[in-house]
Amino acid sequence: DMIQRFQTAGIIPTEQEIKKAQDK
Repeated sequence: DMIQRFQTAGIIPTEQEIKKAQDK
């Protein structure tokens, strides 16, 4: 899961990043 990767890296994903992750 892309969002989990962001959280693991300690990065808070922006809404755009989340939308991109959900799009794929």
